[in-house]
Amino acid sequence: MAERRKRLKWGRWLLLALVVLYFAPVIPDTTPAPRCWAMDSTATCGPEDDIHEWVSPSREVAGQIFGMVVEPQRHPGWRYETYTADAAEARAGRARIGLFLSRLSTFRGATLNRRAKRERAFLDQYNGRHERASRAFEQLASDPRFNWPGYWQTQMDFNGALHNAFLAEDLPRLYALAERALEFYSEEDADGRLSVVLATANSAIRLEDLDTAEDWIERAVPAVTTPQQQARLYEEQANLLRARYAERRSIDDADEALRLYSEALEIASSPPGDEPRHWTNDQLQDLGTARARLLSDLERCNEARDVIEGTIANLLPPPADEISLCSEPENGVKLETWSYVARRCVLLQMIGGVESASVCAEANDLAARGCTDDRWHPDSDVMPRLEPTEPLACFASENDPDQGGAADEADRG
Repeated sequence: MAERRKRLKWGRWLLLALVVLYFAPVIPDTTPAPRCWAMDSTATCGPEDDIHEWVSPSREVAGQIFGMVVEPQRHPGWRYETYTADAAEARAGRARIGLFLSRLSTFRGATLNRRAKRERAFLDQYNGRHERASRAFEQLASDPRFNWPGYWQTQMDFNGALHNAFLAEDLPRLYALAERALEFYSEEDADGRLSVVLATANSAIRLEDLDTAEDWIERAVPAVTTPQQQARLYEEQANLLRARYAERRSIDDADEALRLYSEALEIASSPPGDEPRHWTNDQLQDLGTARARLLSDLERCNEARDVIEGTIANLLPPPADEISLCSEPENGVKLETWSYVARRCVLLQMIGGVESASVCAEANDLAARGCTDDRWHPDSDVMPRLEPTEPLACFASENDPDQGGAADEADRG
């Protein structure tokens, strides 16, 4: 009996030692300096820039939780509002649980701590604490261990800070962050710098600071060097003129905006062979939607219909050799296949009618099938269901049961 008690005593001490070692910093870890990963020929790095620290075995468990539970909750979009309200709440709830479980570890290391802080910033964004989220993303972007030109995660953090400043309607902060973001981009990344300038102009337009938006657009003009960049510039110039028209009702503003939308659509409809497919369709949809809305405001309904139908015709269909993101494609739907049908649904909803209902039902059927059968990422590639939206004012009477589906005869003529 005494011998048994002795073994139990040593067993308890051994268990305690294992628990302490599990949470103790007993593993040396080295993270290569992010500047060594930077796509910037001017960046220099050496062993002295590496991050040296001690981590615990519990760090590995936290990393697995992040990979399996936390990060998939906002895939494939960066933001929770990518999804419908119910799906977003479910995803955010699972992310909160996963984040709590991952924090049970200690001495996680700089990279994993950075991922945790970013996820908390996303949750603040989802919960409407936009000023707090913007400052959290800014802090991440300012970390001297990671803030090097060309580092994509720092770029994402700047984008998060800018987006939340916009959501908080804090224009002074938005403009200051944009200036800092421009300093981050290397001189070689002209396209990235132009994107910041035009995105800032777009935010200013949407928050009705039109004079400052015009200043940002003027800054973009000398930076345009490619047809695709020219299309993006035309789009923001047209957005500004559309906002000017809403403000002062000058038909000259509206006509010039329509011309610029048309020029941008013509460029976007003929992308070069290496243009990313999803970027092309994004731009086509945005341009077609904006132009159709302006034509509807002008009560030029036949033209609005032509623009919507023309945009749908110009969408690039999914490639025959599309690479599936599904772990078992036979059990799901390829993402670009769903995206193509979903874009047609969104555009057709601007007109309404039987065809819109049919295409949207198809998109939701595809979304219900999902894109994955992966036991480790059970919700990673599920597409959102599309919610119905109201048709444009031009087509409201056609979809109003009280009007018997009658259209404006003068416009039909």
